[in-house]
Amino acid sequence: MAARVFLCTSAAAESWGFPADHGEIARGGDNSSNGSRGQSQQSLSKHFFRARARDLEVLCSRWRGAQEIFQRRAETNFAGSRSHSAPRFHRLPAPRAPLVMSSFEEAETEETVTCLHLTFYHPGQGEKMMFRCLDFCQRQQLRADDTAKFGRDPSLCSYSLADTRVSRIQFSLQFYRKLHTSEYGFEIKNLSKKTKLTVDQTELGYLNKIDLPWKCIICFGDYQILAEIQEGEAVDYFETHLHLAEAPILQERCLPSLQPIPENGISPSFPLCQGKSPTEIDENELY
Repeated sequence: MAARVFLCTSAAAESWGFPADHGEIARGGDNSSNGSRGQSQQSLSKHFFRARARDLEVLCSRWRGAQEIFQRRAETNFAGSRSHSAPRFHRLPAPRAPLVMSSFEEAETEETVTCLHLTFYHPGQGEKMMFRCLDFCQRQQLRADDTAKFGRDPSLCSYSLADTRVSRIQFSLQFYRKLHTSEYGFEIKNLSKKTKLTVDQTELGYLNKIDLPWKCIICFGDYQILAEIQEGEAVDYFETHLHLAEAPILQERCLPSLQPIPENGISPSFPLCQGKSPTEIDENELY
């Protein structure tokens, strides 16, 4: 058993770099006495454990040095980050206020859209329901080069009227920009061969067209349409908003033909206000 321990320690001594004479002393057991063999084994064991202790001390010292270097670098990086972040923090604006202001400014600079409001009336709308194909709930957006057509044929018209007395295409509205201005308007054209179209007091035959006034009444047959243009700035598209009137529109809007005319034939120069009925005028009040 002692011989096995001795051989193991001698082999370990050679692997760990001890002097070769220790190994030779260990292997020379045949020519030496048992006493010298025991002394060599004890000396080899002492050298082995002393070497291991020195190796552990070297490893520990290296670990402590590396730990100190790492700690110094960490302190240096932390101090540098604090020195750079402080002025950078003061230069940064408030995180929420600029975002709110920018979105508010963008909302103010958005382009407005030109909207054409159309209010429809027909005396038989409750029974015949000729407006059932129209959408009175929300606005409809059309491209600037689109033509808004009104008529009986839903495959040809964007706004269909369910009435057999209406032409397949009754009339059309075309969005355009006025010459040498930034204003936009609409052009109305009569596309019916059998029915004439009246815009206020202007009568349009087939393929006749005029500029649509900013507020007017369009009539054909028993249909009355109040058209009102809400100006906007958008170039690429426009909107239409449809409404349904419960009472005749011609009674709600004062037309020149409804103004009272005195006996001398001279009509008054002031217009009647909307919603007011005609009153008698003494001819002496004109002078």
